[in-house]
Parts: sequence; structure tokens; C-alpha cells
Amino acid sequence: MKRPKDRLHKVIVIGATPAGIAAANKLGELGIPVMVVDSESDLDRKLAREEWRLESGVPFNFAQRSGLIRLMQNPLIDCVLPARVESLKHTSQGFRAKIRKSHVYVDPDRCVLCGRCVQVCPVLTPDGSSPILFNNRRSLPGRPVIDKRMQPQCQAGCPLGVNAQAYIALTRAGRYREAFHIIREDNVLPGICGRICTHPCEASCRRGELDEPIAIRDIKRFLADYAASNNEVIRPAQIPGNGRKIAV
Repeated sequence: MKRPKDRLHKVIVIGATPAGIAAANKLGELGIPVMVVDSESDLDRKLAREEWRLESGVPFNFAQRSGLIRLMQNPLIDCVLPARVESLKHTSQGFRAKIRKSHVYVDPDRCVLCGRCVQVCPVLTPDGSSPILFNNRRSLPGRPVIDKRMQPQCQAGCPLGVNAQAYIALTRAGRYREAFHIIREDNVLPGICGRICTHPCEASCRRGELDEPIAIRDIKRFLADYAASNNEVIRPAQIPGNGRKIAV
């Protein structure tokens, strides 16, 4: 070998445990790029658990708050949360890791950590809790995470992809105007579809496994009639003509 092979000087710390956080901070202080991967979205909540409590009884997230802050502020430390390592292979250049990052459905550049999303979200999980995971402003890295694991079957069964789960939840909460606007995002004729649609979404509704599917088409019709009676019908934008004519 005429010259030593170039190696990638970067470290991956798998698991934001107390030892992992200490190692990442030390490597970052030495000028070595570090990537911290953990399946949890909120390190503050994770390290507040009983398993990480110090012998003195103080939670680790409280005792080592400064270490958590340094972890987030060091530009050489990249915290990939929530995520998991799918594979780790040894190559001639070191190790190659395949990391799958979970979607959080929140724009970190626009989120101001107000927590308003938790208050206004009408959706509830089967256990009655909110699907938005948000501790408080002290959370690290801080941004909320929406637990949206897959597309609802009713939405997948709709030819237009209308988010039926969203407008049904808003209707249940009495927020009819918002529910109608959810429909109009993908369906410009909700009043007609609420009457003549063959409703394949209801055939996909998992409520039918228990008793009967939710009457999604009837809810759509109700919202369209409500919007019409309350002058909520959205008029299409006026587009300049091009001189051509069509027959419908």
C-alpha cells in the first residue's frame, strides 16, 4: 500500500443514554463530527424516567441539563431524532450505517413551541390521548412530534385521497367550517359527491369490523349543505381566458 487509505472521521453514537450523551459532548469538544441516533423524540422526557435516576434521587435530565443543552448547541453534533439504525456494515473506509428517520410532520423552522397544536387538534388515539407528542418548552430538542404512523384506510380508499379522518374528527368537535375546508382541499364538488359517490372509503372503514362503517358520505353531504346555508362555498379563482371554448 503506497499511502494510507482515507478514512471518514465521524462517529455515530447509537442511543442518547447518559454515557452516549457524555461521549458525544466529549467528541464534539475535540472537534470530531458526531451523529447521535435515538428512537425517542424527546430526550428530556426520556432521561426523566426512573431508570435514569441518580442514586441521590435526582432525575438525570435535571442533574445534567447543561450537558443536554451542549448536545443541542454544538454545531458538530447532529441529533437525529427519532430514528433507528437499520444496518451497520464494516467497509474499507470504516463503518457504513443505514439510518431510518421517522417523520415528525412538524417544521422545526416554523414551530415556536407554543403548544397550541395540542390544544386545537381534535383527533384522539384509542386510549384517549392526543397524537401530538409535546412535553413543554423545556423539552429537548423541543419540537412536537405527530404520531402519524400510516395513511388511514378510508383516505387510501378514496380516489381523490380526501382526508376523511380529519374532517370527521373536526365534525365531531363541532368545527364544521374547518371540516368543510379540509374536504375542499382535494374535492371541489363535495355537495355532489356527498349524494352520488359510491363511497369506497366506507368499504375500507375499519369500524365495519366492529359493527358498521362510519357514514362518511353522509357526513360530507352534511358539511356541504352546512357550508351552502352559511355562505361558506368557496368560489373558484377567476382565470383569464385564452380564447378557447370547451363543451361539458
